[in-house]
Amino acid sequence: MAPETAERYRFVEAHQDLAARLPCYCGCGPSLGHQSLLDCFVDPPGYSDHAVGCLVCGRIARDAEDLFMAGEDVATIRAQVDAQYAEFGPPTNTP
Repeated sequence: MAPETAERYRFVEAHQDLAARLPCYCGCGPSLGHQSLLDCFVDPPGYSDHAVGCLVCGRIARDAEDLFMAGEDVATIRAQVDAQYAEFGPPTNTP
């Protein structure tokens, strides 16, 4: 696994509440039944290997991390993700 990918997994693992509130736009909702970005990285009791090979998941997680570290709240991060990734396709069914 590339170091950047491992870093995204560590961030999502440490911020599961945030990742559960962010949609993914890679098409994993309809194809894999994912409900949020969290499902791309975590598959209890372990990890999902989906995000290892998906650039969209990794980019969303990276952007979420950057915004989170800049002090943005969940609503702002969600709005940024929606605005930036809507062109990729339909989002997961994230509440």
